[in-house]
Amino acid sequence: LIGAFSFIPYVDWAAHLGGFISGFFLGFFLFATKIKTFKWSMMWLTVGIVLTIGSFALAVHQMYSTVEAAKELSDVCGYYQEYFDDYQCNCELKRDQN
Repeated sequence: LIGAFSFIPYVDWAAHLGGFISGFFLGFFLFATKIKTFKWSMMWLTVGIVLTIGSFALAVHQMYSTVEAAKELSDVCGYYQEYFDDYQCNCELKRDQN
């Protein structure tokens, strides 16, 4: 179901994929305590912590080093006003009041 939302304009499929993978890794961390054997519980807890922190660090690194915003998103109000005739941007209302 969430994957279907990836086809909406300006919703990135990579964000949904990253959330799914991060949730999977976090599941190792959270459910490791349910394992009855202490050795396997600690092993999956460690794997979960390493994968969760590693995926978060990789995502932050990628976000700040390689991702650039699309030019058409620099004017969000203009984008919505182009497609919706009755759209009033709050940014413009605050700017006009000052």
